[in-house]
Amino acid sequence: TLKKTIIQDFVQLVREKPQYEQELISTLENELGPNGETNEILGEYLVKNDESKAYNHYLNRLKNNPTNFDLLKKVIHLEIKQQKFETAFKGTNKALEVYPTQPFFYYYKGVALRNLNKANLAADNLEEGLEYLIENKELEMYFYIELVESYKTLNNPVKVSEYQKKIDVLKNKSN
Repeated sequence: TLKKTIIQDFVQLVREKPQYEQELISTLENELGPNGETNEILGEYLVKNDESKAYNHYLNRLKNNPTNFDLLKKVIHLEIKQQKFETAFKGTNKALEVYPTQPFFYYYKGVALRNLNKANLAADNLEEGLEYLIENKELEMYFYIELVESYKTLNNPVKVSEYQKKIDVLKNKSN
């Protein structure tokens, strides 16, 4: 607990005095060990400040723990954000081998496929992923938005309308 408090104070100091950022990163990477909360704090800090460094950080951690659910999600999410769609597609396939019922990976795979100009496969994958979705309205909304985009690409106005109505229903429930 003391270590975490000190680290949080160090992070706050770097926010006020960015010239110490490299010392923070170095300390979190080298001095405090490759696992545990300090590594998570470093990842969160990097995501907020440098997604490229965060991606490399999580990728390195994933090498030591290739089936870690949270790390897989973080790496694939950053690949999508950085438009590394081919890499994200490959990553989602590997993730689905280990976690075949996790809707997150179906969603990311659908996003990657649509951006790789494979809208038909994206739509099929997204619809399959919806079958595994339980009580996550935010992710459900993302699925529907992606399905709308996929079906727009496929020039299928019936499906676009169907999923747009589902988006509207979810939006009305949240208001």
